[in-house]
Amino acid sequence: MNIHFNFHPERCTGCGACVMACINENEVDVTRRLPFRQLKRNEYGDGESLSITWFVHGCMHCREHPCAEACPKGCFSVDRDTNTVQLNAAGCVGCKKCGKVCPFDAIQYAAAEDDNTAICSVSGAGEQGATLLNAGTSARQSAGEKTAEKTGRRALRASKCDGCLRRLREGQLPLCVLACPREALTVNEKNQVVADGLAALRRELETHRAVPSLPLDKEAKNGTD
Repeated sequence: MNIHFNFHPERCTGCGACVMACINENEVDVTRRLPFRQLKRNEYGDGESLSITWFVHGCMHCREHPCAEACPKGCFSVDRDTNTVQLNAAGCVGCKKCGKVCPFDAIQYAAAEDDNTAICSVSGAGEQGATLLNAGTSARQSAGEKTAEKTGRRALRASKCDGCLRRLREGQLPLCVLACPREALTVNEKNQVVADGLAALRRELETHRAVPSLPLDKEAKNGTD
């Protein structure tokens, strides 16, 4: 599969179902951090000519991965089954290079010692008063860490949407996509997700016990997004 997300602004009514789904799926404490899927309201004109549009942003799991190319520590990878962009933040030094090249402002940052502390996006760089390490030479990283120790400030670590990878591997749609009542947020291969999930379930069952072959859903075999 080559999963990536699509947003159709002409269908979006700003209901926020996708945001609530993201909060529930990732068990987000909204008093301490932001959900990975966010909703923004844009207003144009004024008075009787006022028009409102909505924009849902978060990681769209682009076919090209500028975040991965920008990261000096190799924290990003592409999942071989779904081609979604995954982030292992264990080696993140908080340089924010990934966020600066992300066209969707999808990378968030939290203090490395506590991923549940308040998160700021790239546009809010520095608002948390955290020491940002200049990713590059180890000497620069070491200097940044020493400065953080002296000032009591903490380095930041990146985090982002994983595309509901667990659900994709189980043949389920990402919860934000499933929650949208107007299909304003979609994935490009939603029927392939279901088909692959059923095929994986069949293999799993056949590994443990002899069972009749499970038929693939007709829509999963023939439909497209």
